[in-house]
Amino acid sequence: MKVLWKQLGIGIIGAGRIGANLAYWLSKAGWRIKGVISKNNESAAKVAKLIPTGVYNSLTQLLQKCDVAIIAVPDRVIFDILEEICDYERTKVKTIIHTAGVLPATIIKLAGLDYAYASLHPMASISGLDTKKNPFANIFFDIDGDDFGVSLASELAKSLGGEPVIISSDSKALCHCADVFAANFVFACADVALKFFSKAGISEPVAKKMVKGLVESALKNLFALGSPEGLTGPAKRGDINTILIHSFAIEDEELRAVYDAFTDYLFRLSRGESRIPRENTDTAGENGYR
Repeated sequence: MKVLWKQLGIGIIGAGRIGANLAYWLSKAGWRIKGVISKNNESAAKVAKLIPTGVYNSLTQLLQKCDVAIIAVPDRVIFDILEEICDYERTKVKTIIHTAGVLPATIIKLAGLDYAYASLHPMASISGLDTKKNPFANIFFDIDGDDFGVSLASELAKSLGGEPVIISSDSKALCHCADVFAANFVFACADVALKFFSKAGISEPVAKKMVKGLVESALKNLFALGSPEGLTGPAKRGDINTILIHSFAIEDEELRAVYDAFTDYLFRLSRGESRIPRENTDTAGENGYR
């Protein structure tokens, strides 16, 4: 039997960055957003007015009036919501979806065994509610859950202009870790580079252009040539003296440890060796590189 997806009534739990954007842009895509609930009533009311839809005063109301509940709250709060849902014996809601990145869809079983379930995690940095530009367009959503939940979550992702990627619940944590490496760690590395350029006396506008160019060229090489063929720099060349000069130039011990760890990884990536041959350290020091 064909499911008329957009006839399902959806309730959004949470009116923060993810919840607000989901509620607004799903409504724009033709989905029935029956209402929003949030601890911050003002935020919920603001989103509801834009759709327009209602604001639920309690979780009970949402569970009794919607077919689908989307939980878009911080990870630590999800368990409390699921435990609360578990206390209700009769609900209209038949499917529960959460948007957490690291938690698998299977945690929804804590709400009871009668619900279809899925996780729908946008693999992008989503800021505050944007009513002009869809923040979900052309991004990937990692999705796991049972058959019905995955099908529904995939339809939601496609309606938002995104591309669903189906994963197993067992791989959810590793997939989210990959998100952090690709987004948060790249952000951190670029931020450190900007600070180092600034300390070297380079103006902010010029430094931003330099970092942008470096990041873009590194990614271009990776995607065009693969790994480790696209790698450049002292680790690829085996230039231990340059690596040591860099390490000793970094005053912050924590940043130095990060530099050493990444350099060690890149060295092993390009050579298949266990670690950088630190036995050269003493020789480099005698040559004036300490």
